[in-house]
Amino acid sequence: MPRSLRFGYGRVSSKDQHLDVQEARLEAVCDRVYLETGSGTSLRRPKLQEVLDRLDAGDVLVVAKLDRLARSVEDLYHLVGQLKARGATLEVLDQPMDLESFTGKIVFAVLGLVAELETNLRHERHSHSAPFSVFLKPF
Repeated sequence: MPRSLRFGYGRVSSKDQHLDVQEARLEAVCDRVYLETGSGTSLRRPKLQEVLDRLDAGDVLVVAKLDRLARSVEDLYHLVGQLKARGATLEVLDQPMDLESFTGKIVFAVLGLVAELETNLRHERHSHSAPFSVFLKPF
């Protein structure tokens, strides 16, 4: 029987952010690491799809933080469903949780809701500040 593999996935939203810390943490515990820059509000991320396609039964997808995987509860549940269908599991380095236990499921749901809340608040701030941005431009 082939050995189970640990695949790391790291993501930042923009090019002015850095993957160094995630990369180091993931490389310390994973067999292979996938990194990319892109919004967590979309599942259309090439490296995410690549790592998901590589997962086999017994493999583990490792992320440093849950919000690096996705920024909505719906997307997180969708991804965990894909992992389960392949017989793979999820490990979150910053928030260890057992997704088979009731407590782990609650922690997962709460952290997913917090990630979604942060995204919604950021969008609200940007949409409310846009009309006033004319006042922030230098003369």
